Amino acid sequence: NGLQTSLNRRLSGGLQVTAAYTWSHNVDDSPSPFSANEAPIPMTAAGPQLSLNRGNADDDQRQAATFSALIEVPFGRGRRYGSKINRGLDYVLGGWQFSPFVSMGTGTPFDLTTQSSSDGTPNRPDLIGNPEIGLKKDFANTITGFSYLNQAAFTDPPVNAAGAYTRVGTVHRNEFYGPGYDTTGISVFKDIRITGRVTSQLRAQSYNIFNHPQFANPSNGTSGGTNIDLNGPIVVMNTRFRGARQVELAYRVTF
Repeated sequence: NGLQTSLNRRLSGGLQVTAAYTWSHNVDDSPSPFSANEAPIPMTAAGPQLSLNRGNADDDQRQAATFSALIEVPFGRGRRYGSKINRGLDYVLGGWQFSPFVSMGTGTPFDLTTQSSSDGTPNRPDLIGNPEIGLKKDFANTITGFSYLNQAAFTDPPVNAAGAYTRVGTVHRNEFYGPGYDTTGISVFKDIRITGRVTSQLRAQSYNIFNHPQFANPSNGTSGGTNIDLNGPIVVMNTRFRGARQVELAYRVTF
């Protein structure tokens, strides 16, 4: 299921705007038949019960939005203001353009598992409390990370005399979602005409200009996959690819 919307304003009066929003919900009962990070599929005497494994897909991202704009500074030769300034001053002050861009979205889900029972069957836990109570997100702790869920809110499902689980846990597959992301960038550039056929462009770009941390999904303290064992810590200690602020400077000549 999904919804896609977009808004476009063509360049007019020195302003161009593009915005897009997507809502989606992806559901399945198994990401793949041979995945090493496969979610535990409930088993009974009748075989695998895929209906009990139906839940949010590993790549389910509910919301994503982007925004970008092109803004021409109205000063310099050929612009609204300063159209008659001398060429030397125009090289410095005229013809600048700005392009801000924003990208944000919700996180993707992860699965919780318990220790395997006496017969080696994995399971999901029971939810017995609020998993978000008593959490402290220490962003500065890059060694052990910070707790993402309260482990006291979970417990193992009941077992029989032989130590085998008697039912599936109440936590659904991929019920909890990891951190989302929001990043803002900006480009500043200026075209400089050298001759009739030769032009150059001076450009500066910054990604994640506010340097907001962009966290990855929690794990048991390692890079891990989409499954998290409740016998270990549920912590966030990694950032997404290109998480920190980046700045680029470029100069291009076209002939």
